[in-house]
Amino acid sequence: MRVFKLFFKMIKANIGAVISSMALIIFSVIIYFAVDLGSATNTYEEAKVDLALNIEEASPLIGEYDEKANIKTGLVGYLANYVNYKDVGDNLEDAMYFAIVNGELRLPSKMYEKIVAGEQVEVEFYTIFADESVFAPVKQAINNYLSTFELIYNENNALGLDVSEVSVAAKTLEMLSENINDVIVHRQIDEDTFSTDAYFNFASYVIINAMFTMLGPILLNLSQKEILDRIHASSYPSKKVTGELILSSAFVGILSIVFVLAVLFALSPGLLTNFKTIYMLINLILYTLASVLVVLLFSNIITQASLPAIANAYSLTQSFLIGAFIPRFLVSGVLDTLGHVFPGYYFISNNHLIANKMNVGFGDLYINWIIMGGFIVGLSVVIGVINRLKLRKNV
Repeated sequence: MRVFKLFFKMIKANIGAVISSMALIIFSVIIYFAVDLGSATNTYEEAKVDLALNIEEASPLIGEYDEKANIKTGLVGYLANYVNYKDVGDNLEDAMYFAIVNGELRLPSKMYEKIVAGEQVEVEFYTIFADESVFAPVKQAINNYLSTFELIYNENNALGLDVSEVSVAAKTLEMLSENINDVIVHRQIDEDTFSTDAYFNFASYVIINAMFTMLGPILLNLSQKEILDRIHASSYPSKKVTGELILSSAFVGILSIVFVLAVLFALSPGLLTNFKTIYMLINLILYTLASVLVVLLFSNIITQASLPAIANAYSLTQSFLIGAFIPRFLVSGVLDTLGHVFPGYYFISNNHLIANKMNVGFGDLYINWIIMGGFIVGLSVVIGVINRLKLRKNV
């Protein structure tokens, strides 16, 4: 328990840094999110699905749907009653990750020819999420359109009337325009626009910064030669030194998590009863432990004078590369790849999965949790080796 006692004596000696770091956590998140807070209402709005559009043939201009519409442009125009089309360019994966779109609508080629031949037309939805229930209203609308188009084509063909693609598409749109509301879904508008994943994403920056501010000076003091000599003279095992350092630092990390949750409760109490918030809390604990170990590692290889610069450089670089400050799809491919070296990358990846998937489960999150666990184990081993070498050097 000697390292424990020494550690907490130094916390007491550096209480100013601890208090300022806790204040940073509180005021940063309050200022960042205060503008988003509001009061809930019981009003409703149409719940449209955000989709990118992929058409194998020449893409029609979204919005230009008149009497000259063919089967494909007519379908795209009809679905505009249920879909918000968004142009995400080549960044579809990132756009889905950041909930800019729910997925991509993929229309096949030769749709009219397939209906004429009596074949089934397959319209696909591409998404990274296993739960596709969000597409249900759109799928129903597509089925309504295609079945109506086929019905009109068959009736006109049997009566010897015009069965040209443009003519059938126009009659289909005219018939469907009378019952558009049949498959429109409405959702309750909640004016409390507080975003849980954005909160925890921003907390990733605050926590790593707070860990450097609180733990950095204490750990650097513990690394001084005089203290190492005293520990070695007491014949205290190096494994115990490392273990107690990690546990003591983890305690400070858990204290930071408590403050993060306290601020979350103050800003939006109802979120703490949300099951998804529990997943985010587990995610945050793993990230915080990894962050504590990152600071422990740096404290073994940097000086007191370089601490502020290293703290700012690391926390800001990590936050920009992992998507804590800006959406990942705005980050170039090379920089996004570099972001994988930070534990925060996997923390934020899980945050977006938790926030944007309707029925999230352990199976969706465990890979990133295993990777963060790998960071924790790997950093612990490296820190243990460094501490052992330091103690031997001071024999």
